[in-house]
Amino acid sequence: TQFGAIISASDGLVRFTKVSDWSSGTYFVTLSFDDLAGNSFVDQWKLVVDTNLPPEPIVTLSTAKLFGGVYYAYTSGPVITVQYPTSDPILLESALLVGQSVSQLSCQQSSNTWTCQTSGLSDGKYDVRFATKRVTANGTSRTITHSKLFFVDTTPPKVQLSGNSDIVPSTSYTSSGFYEDKNLKSLKLSGDISEGSKDINFVSSSSGSTFEQDVTLTSEDGQKTLVLSAEDKAGLAKSTSANVTLDTSIPSLLIDSIDVLTNKKTMAITGTSDEGSKIKLN
Repeated sequence: TQFGAIISASDGLVRFTKVSDWSSGTYFVTLSFDDLAGNSFVDQWKLVVDTNLPPEPIVTLSTAKLFGGVYYAYTSGPVITVQYPTSDPILLESALLVGQSVSQLSCQQSSNTWTCQTSGLSDGKYDVRFATKRVTANGTSRTITHSKLFFVDTTPPKVQLSGNSDIVPSTSYTSSGFYEDKNLKSLKLSGDISEGSKDINFVSSSSGSTFEQDVTLTSEDGQKTLVLSAEDKAGLAKSTSANVTLDTSIPSLLIDSIDVLTNKKTMAITGTSDEGSKIKLN
């Protein structure tokens, strides 16, 4: 490849230009100088071009669940493992954990893999940042910082189900309750309902929210158990239940006697009805 050369009149330096971009690789550059008197000079040196950055690391967390590409740790001391998928040596210059404060992580190395232990982390969002230097076979190096976001969530969801001991006359039933979790993944209602289970629309919140969900109770009269189950993104789960009684039967009423003729202001009516029935006279 022919280079263009410009000789500076101010400092006498020779500057070379190459129009196209350099690709990564090893180049041997030869310089040839000829003056007007016929004198010549030739020199050669090796030029290494390395445009490759250190590869994106593979970061995993122990005691954690992966949801939407983000880790949610369910303990306060997850182990962070960082692996660089390259045969070139990688030097870990620093590992910082950024949360409510910034701290330096202590990491153990095995080849291009580092294991970093954490402890005593409170619930919340964290960012772990790795500054690494990639050293190539030809001796060049590049430094770059990679980061990985994760959450610590050691608190299970809170759930409450209303309506315990309700007596209902129809299989159509509206269940209501309360839930609370800032990293909620699912909220379901199951039990003695025709749907088997039903997903409940929710909004993740640290202050809690209420819900109402229409369901169809199984058709047989009697006690029905409803179960409210919640699971967060860290895999922590909580459930609670409530019992309602389905009574679709028509109450029976048998009148034994009525005082048809009486000189009193009150009338005596005797009879029998289903236990728990309410009788109204008009």
